[in-house]
Amino acid sequence: MSSSRIADVVPEGEQAFKDLDVVFLCDCSGSMSSAGKIGSLNHSLNEVIPKIRDHVKNEANVKVFGRAISFGGQSPSWHIKRTPIEEMRWSDLKSGGGTPMGAALTRVIEELEQMPTSRACPPVLILLTDGYAGDQSTFEAALVAGESVKQFRSAVRVAVSLGTNARPDLLNKFLSPQVEEIFTAHNADQLVAYIEFATLSAFQSASNPVGEYRFGPSGIVDPTMDLADQAWG
Repeated sequence: MSSSRIADVVPEGEQAFKDLDVVFLCDCSGSMSSAGKIGSLNHSLNEVIPKIRDHVKNEANVKVFGRAISFGGQSPSWHIKRTPIEEMRWSDLKSGGGTPMGAALTRVIEELEQMPTSRACPPVLILLTDGYAGDQSTFEAALVAGESVKQFRSAVRVAVSLGTNARPDLLNKFLSPQVEEIFTAHNADQLVAYIEFATLSAFQSASNPVGEYRFGPSGIVDPTMDLADQAWG
């Protein structure tokens, strides 16, 4: 991986902000077209991004950036490049093709490696998938390579499974120590609640020393969430 980094200098007279990056890794493979899952993912992120903006707008010394990488077809692509959260707007993904999850993770780690570290909070990585990596060996190799990249090693890494067909053995390897378990959404209602809770909890964890704040799906208290609907298994 490249050893070059973005300049890590605060211009004279400017306030020193801590950058906090959130990256959504979004499965848009062919299987996401079933049971309305891709539509639910799009709806969820349309709902959650404004809530992130509201959550962080009073954080005087933290500047939040969002980006999203999609993986479907033959290769991943940056759906939204690094953007201040105030300006981030979701545009709908379409589903189709394979699941190059490992290639997507590799691209994310390459980007993290170029980020400055002295002015950065640990990044937040949210993996959203309904299946498993079509390039499993690449995914596992990326996890190993990521251990040598500070911004990946320190990242708060959350996995949200749409249904029960995702590979828990692989997703558990992705989780960071602060995250107690995979978030498994069985329907669209749960997906919105899980992405919101996981993302905002990850922000709280990123602003605290590693190990002092742990979270998982058991922490969600939402009386409006439909627990009976098992649309996605």
